[in-house]
Amino acid sequence: MTALDDSPAVAAPGRTDDVVLAEKAVLASMIASRAIAEEALDMLGPDDCFAEPLHRAVYAAVRWLAEEAPRNGQGPLTAGLDDDASPEQRRFTAVLGRLIAAERGIWRTGNAAVTLGDLARHFTPGWRADAAVVLRAAVQRRTLAALDAARQTVSAPGFDGAEQGDMIRKLIDDALGGAVADTGAATAADLFIETLQRLESAAPPGVIQFPWTDLREIVPWLRPGQLVTIAARPSVGKSQAANDIVRHTGIRMRLPVVLFTMEMGRDEVMDRLVSAESGVAHERIVARDFDDQAWDRIAAAQQRFTESKILIDDTPKATLAHIRARLRGMARTEPAQLAVVDYLQLMQAGQGENRQQEVSALVSGLKAVAREFRIPVVMLCQLNRGPEHRQDKRPMMSDARESGSVENDSDVLIMIHREDMYDLESPKAGQADLIVGKNRGGRRGTATVGFQGTYARFVDLAWSASAKGE
Repeated sequence: MTALDDSPAVAAPGRTDDVVLAEKAVLASMIASRAIAEEALDMLGPDDCFAEPLHRAVYAAVRWLAEEAPRNGQGPLTAGLDDDASPEQRRFTAVLGRLIAAERGIWRTGNAAVTLGDLARHFTPGWRADAAVVLRAAVQRRTLAALDAARQTVSAPGFDGAEQGDMIRKLIDDALGGAVADTGAATAADLFIETLQRLESAAPPGVIQFPWTDLREIVPWLRPGQLVTIAARPSVGKSQAANDIVRHTGIRMRLPVVLFTMEMGRDEVMDRLVSAESGVAHERIVARDFDDQAWDRIAAAQQRFTESKILIDDTPKATLAHIRARLRGMARTEPAQLAVVDYLQLMQAGQGENRQQEVSALVSGLKAVAREFRIPVVMLCQLNRGPEHRQDKRPMMSDARESGSVENDSDVLIMIHREDMYDLESPKAGQADLIVGKNRGGRRGTATVGFQGTYARFVDLAWSASAKGE
């Protein structure tokens, strides 16, 4: 009996006799065949898939052999073998040599070859079933370790559920998610077939659209994983545009959408949404000044709000961790299809050397959130005073306050410009230009919409003002 056969009298979770035998079968099969080794590596991932320390050492050696050793098996580890040696013999010798070179303890003794030979006898063509056993046991061990770490975190003085809760959720989600994270890698051959199927499909490339017809001519769809920035100077209409997008997605399309509003509380947001949806003047809603016609309009909008899928989170100075936690919580019931953040500069950042670095980290973090949850993220951004210092007041992408990363990391960047902010007699009074300064994979251009500040909304120019309920 070798050290590989030793097992504790009372097996730890995920370390039963069946698991130990499954680990041996998987390793023996990986030693016998490079093709099996490469497939198993994709399935198993990290070294901690194996409960037995000696098994982890063998796995590391096999992984080195598959990833770094010469493919023809020639090299210092197989030097001295007869030319007639089989591929299996060469692989066995290479693994043994790697163990002796890289490890300590038992591999330095004369028993190393006997130990590895005993392991190699467990080869089986049905190794995939054994790999599944190894994976299940690994997930069990990781989950128990995650729960233990969570318990220690919660028990520590100064525990903050808002900040550390997301870390605990992610820790447990990662443990339960399986042994191997998706590497995001795929062959061009496989991707070509998927691309061909996608191009032949009648389905659109996304499900989220802007509510304005002219803007949809430039940006037809918001795709999963995109970071979309809407930027403007204060009071030009950033939040109004965000509310219109939320209202269109949650009420018109009846898709789950979450609005992270750090500038306004939920009551103020709802006042604006009700005004825009019902066609009752915003100032009348704020003043609670209603006549029968206004009440009728609000009552008519009630059913649309009741059937909507809008979630409003007005946590002040929300962090990236808070946003991830909210989206992860929604994913357990009905995943969000869109997230809107109002607005970037009000978010709570981590520790950085300066504010510019902190904002840059927030921008890249929101882009990562879009990729992680595979949804578009619409981020509002306040522009600096650059437009006010120019004769032409139209904003430029370089006006994004405190961070050049806004321009770099955004897939779509839209700037709002209203001439009547600077010239009340402008022929474009009551209109707003939505300037698409960046559109990755599409064209740039300008869409002009109507600005109805009375009802806290932007509308299509062709929209009839008499149909105030939209």
